[in-house]
Amino acid sequence: MQTGNGVIKILLQSRVFRRTLFLLFALVMVIEGVFLHTISQAYKNENLAALNDQAQTAFMSLFLTHPYAMSDKMLLATTEMLLPGTQISGGILYDKTGRMVGRFGEPPAPTDVQTLGSQSFGNLSGTGERYDVVWRASDTGAPYTVHARLNATRVQLKTESFIVRAVIITIGLTVLITLGVALLITPTVLVPFARLRQSLGLTHHGADTAADEWREVTESVLRRNGPPRLDGPALEERVEERTRTLRTEIQSLKDVEGKLSRLAALTESASTPILKVSHEGVILYANEPARMLLQHWGAAIGGTLPAPWRDRIAGFLERGVSGEIEESFGERTYALNVVPASNNDAVNIYGYDITQRMLSDVDRAQSGMAGHGGMGDGQGGFAGINGRAVLEERLAHAIAMMRSTGKGGTLHLLEIHDFEQMAATVEYTATNELMRDVMARLRTMLRATTGSEDAVIRFGRARFAIVHENSPEPADAITLAEGLIETLSQPFQNGNQTIRVDASVGITLYPDDAGEAGQLIRNAQMALEHAVGDGPNTLRFFTARLNEEVHKRHTLTADLRQALRDDALTLQYQARLSLKTCRIVGAEALARWPHDGKVLQPADFIPMAESCDVGVALGRWVLNKACQQHKLWLDTRNGHSRTANQSGGPITISVNVSAALALSGDLVGAVDDALQRSGLPTNLLELEFPEGLIMANPESFTAPLVTLNDMGVKIVIDGFGTGYSSVEHLSALPISRIKIDPSFVMHVGKDAQAGRTVKAVAALAQGLNIGVTAVGVETSDQVDFVQTLPIEEIQGFAFAEPMDADAFHAFVENFTEATLSFPAANGRVRIG
Repeated sequence: MQTGNGVIKILLQSRVFRRTLFLLFALVMVIEGVFLHTISQAYKNENLAALNDQAQTAFMSLFLTHPYAMSDKMLLATTEMLLPGTQISGGILYDKTGRMVGRFGEPPAPTDVQTLGSQSFGNLSGTGERYDVVWRASDTGAPYTVHARLNATRVQLKTESFIVRAVIITIGLTVLITLGVALLITPTVLVPFARLRQSLGLTHHGADTAADEWREVTESVLRRNGPPRLDGPALEERVEERTRTLRTEIQSLKDVEGKLSRLAALTESASTPILKVSHEGVILYANEPARMLLQHWGAAIGGTLPAPWRDRIAGFLERGVSGEIEESFGERTYALNVVPASNNDAVNIYGYDITQRMLSDVDRAQSGMAGHGGMGDGQGGFAGINGRAVLEERLAHAIAMMRSTGKGGTLHLLEIHDFEQMAATVEYTATNELMRDVMARLRTMLRATTGSEDAVIRFGRARFAIVHENSPEPADAITLAEGLIETLSQPFQNGNQTIRVDASVGITLYPDDAGEAGQLIRNAQMALEHAVGDGPNTLRFFTARLNEEVHKRHTLTADLRQALRDDALTLQYQARLSLKTCRIVGAEALARWPHDGKVLQPADFIPMAESCDVGVALGRWVLNKACQQHKLWLDTRNGHSRTANQSGGPITISVNVSAALALSGDLVGAVDDALQRSGLPTNLLELEFPEGLIMANPESFTAPLVTLNDMGVKIVIDGFGTGYSSVEHLSALPISRIKIDPSFVMHVGKDAQAGRTVKAVAALAQGLNIGVTAVGVETSDQVDFVQTLPIEEIQGFAFAEPMDADAFHAFVENFTEATLSFPAANGRVRIG
């Protein structure tokens, strides 16, 4: 018998003892964790309330320091200047009726403040960095309700620090409490258990877990005392009961075995393929016809299906729906029905031979086309390869889904051109293989575009239907149709034979053209007939108006591509004037396109170019042309030409950067290439970026703009005042100048609000040490107004209109301060 010290040793080595301590520690930790979470939330809420009070006080000080009445725009501009000294990141002002007055800084998403009633409102972002609050007019004493966004980063850091300290304290307390409870239960439970193991001669070496220690004690006790014994009658009754149970189970197993045998014989004797495939594409079962199909695929039972089939099966399993796929090998074609198993962990594939049906369909199609001028309509005797019923069912399902979401969709019918002539030159099996390859390509393209391959249905021998859900705009339908035609334009390889196909597409829109499946099909067929009649690789809508838009867009895009190749576009230049020196300091290059006897302005063709693949090429052309022209001016008189300004210094050339080029990822490379080709000094080039483009994602433009600025290129924000720039972003980006949008400057003298906006923008730029150009100056009154503000330059018809390169060169050469004049309401006013 071991001593008391031996009991303590066994106790310390006991896994039951250690497991008990662990469970006590975990239980106490969970209880204290719930308490910690509660007090942490209370701490965070207190800090957020303090942040709200501080920010509200800062905002209220705006009205205490500006007791006079301020206009909405002046209030917004003044509030913008308030932001750097507070925790307010931005906000939205609403008047008493709930109308939004304007935004400042980085505002939160708009909300209907009227519906909030008198309840408080506070919304903390998921990252904890932003806290959106609403201050009502009754809270601030101002005639506005403010929906403000506060910078909660400091609150987040304080809360995290509090939690770290609390966790450390909690762990310490948990250890102390656990030890205390363990001291209470050890003498009454654990020590007796250790003494029992000691008395049974058990050590800790034989048990791997706490459960093993309990099991060892139980088994030792049973070995000493023996198992409970049954008397004779009770034992006999137990044996008879067990015997009856075994007989029942044996009979059930025999019945199941018989059913499985009959089922196996049925599937093995079937003349069509039957397979079972796991979620991972592993082939679990295949009957004799299916094994022939596996041999064609290069697979076997126990192996995996080829990659394309694995992807298809994964798609059916993900959606939990059945589907049908055609597969041909040798001279036979099978329709394979893919049916997910009830537990959705595998699919059963049941095939049936459709070779004769396809041959009959082809014969009926040829007869139908002979009787209908060469084109079947998908009705009556000719139902197509999958048939009109299949397409109508798929369309009806799509319409039901679109009705529930309130979105629109399209039906595209695609036909292979001159299919009959092509089929006559190749064997039937080759034609069948080609149609299978066409279907595969279309499905691959649809899977990449819409995420679904089930939208492609073979509707005739050389005709396919594509059902596209959630496609609300005609432009989306055009893009999809062009993609389908482009996909099939690549050659097909059939053995040693290369086959090229052309296709046409007819399009109808839901619900604009029809709201019922049958009518949509008829509309698409009529559109397809027009497309086929117009020649290969064409697309047509069911409505004439949309067809005109498609034709106009395609023609204009093709003409623009050709104009870029022929260098047929031109640039005009509009001068900028320094108000301080009355000298020309720069010019903006503006693209013009002579087309069909008239000159198109940028608004007539640049948006179209940006929406297709011409946008980047157009942006590069303007950049290269402007740099080359400016270098030519500089070289005309060996650098002494007044394409330098009158003080002898060369002027700068401003180029509008297209959105396509700015987002292409090669902006810096394009600029560097233009400068290298032209030899223009980098400090003579300015790049103008639309405010909305930069401020939509300023972080993504920081690196390229910094690189351009380091090269010596000046960065200008164009159209300023129409977007939602923040002081933080303006100060973070390397911006040398902003150009006030002409929509404000042109209304100075006509609209008091426009004048206040121009003043606010000029004051903001002055505070950030950024230059300002007023664009759209048209009258002497506007010049006089601008001269009272911290604005360095003007640009507009009041000073100079856009002109071609030669006219601009002559204008600069002959310009003097004495000739400077501006138009007034009653004529021209000469200054100088």
